[in-house]
Amino acid sequence: MNNEFTNYLEEVKRSALNNKKFHYMMTDRARQDVGYYLRIKSKEKTLEWLNVVEMLLGLFDKKDIPEWYTFDDLESDKQRFNKLFGAA
Repeated sequence: MNNEFTNYLEEVKRSALNNKKFHYMMTDRARQDVGYYLRIKSKEKTLEWLNVVEMLLGLFDKKDIPEWYTFDDLESDKQRFNKLFGAA
């Protein structure tokens, strides 16, 4: 990941911790981006967004993890990534 993307992640993390609605919205956005980049077979971008969604899921309290995208769903996306590109 480049420095600009790392800075972006830090800003997303700060915002997610301070705003629950933003946290859910950004998690959904990251989930959608993972799906998109998997469909167009972009290894680098898929890996970036897998890291984003993993970071965002990790910020939720266990009771607040969205039902529509769980760690099991993340694991499924990682398996799809590995099938397309091999292990990260």
